[in-house]
This record gives sequence, structure tokens and C-alpha cells, in this order.
Amino acid sequence: MLGSKIAVMNAEMRFPLLGIFRLGKGYYGYLPLETGFFFDSGVAWSKGNTPTFLGGHRRPVSSYGAVARFNLFGIAVVEADYVKPLDRPSKGWLWEFNFSAGF
Repeated sequence: MLGSKIAVMNAEMRFPLLGIFRLGKGYYGYLPLETGFFFDSGVAWSKGNTPTFLGGHRRPVSSYGAVARFNLFGIAVVEADYVKPLDRPSKGWLWEFNFSAGF
């Protein structure tokens, strides 16, 4: 995706896996572990190359999958995603790993 403008959309459903089953005290249970499902879509464009929702020909790309996030001692969040890209027919499910600021 290349361009000087972008539009993105994300829908997620997250829940504390151990907290749902009341394994431990508090919202997260024994471990600060969060799991969920997501759907992402986005498009990038430049002048003269507009997206379909603005009457152009540039189509968005999308993916969906599952996520598990673990708060690592309040310092960082370790995240693993299992993702299915919808606009890459030759690609199957992919693993992605990320580190981010705490939740």
C-alpha cells in the first residue's frame, strides 16, 4: 500500500481469557492475558488514484484473525496474531508477533 493518504478500519472483540473463567482474582485472573478476534481493512491513495468509496479504482485490503496479548510486568505488551489476509490468495494463515506499550 503506497500513497499520501490512508483510511483504516478495525473491529475487535477482546476479553480476558482467565478472567472469564474466574481463574484467579480480579479482571484478568492469574495472568494479565487478553485474547480476542479482529477484522482490519485499509486503503492508501494519492492524487489521481482515489479509493473505491470516493469513486476511484483503488480497492481496500482486508484481513481477519485471532489475537493473544500478555502484559509483561507492566513494561510492554507481547502480542501474537494469527492472521488470514483476504486479498492475497496465494497466502494462507500467517503468524505475527509484536511488542507495544502496556494496556
